[in-house]
Amino acid sequence: MHRTMFLWRIHATHHHITKVSVARADRTHPLEFLTLNLRPAIAMAALGASDNLIGVVIILGLTNAYTNHSNLPLESGVFGWLFNTA
Repeated sequence: MHRTMFLWRIHATHHHITKVSVARADRTHPLEFLTLNLRPAIAMAALGASDNLIGVVIILGLTNAYTNHSNLPLESGVFGWLFNTA
């Protein structure tokens, strides 16, 4: 989202916040929200994943996003090897 002008203009909405918090984690452009949530769901469905698994992956992704924006002094440890962390 930071590398091309088109994607940056969509993502820039998220960077207009002045103080990061869980309440502001969802401040995104609607296209970005749909892309971040539908892209993995469509890919997993195409690979034959069950609806339950797709739901769990989306919930884990949202939990990760909220945790990254929580301003808590957390260490990512092994989790950081697999997922994008703050």
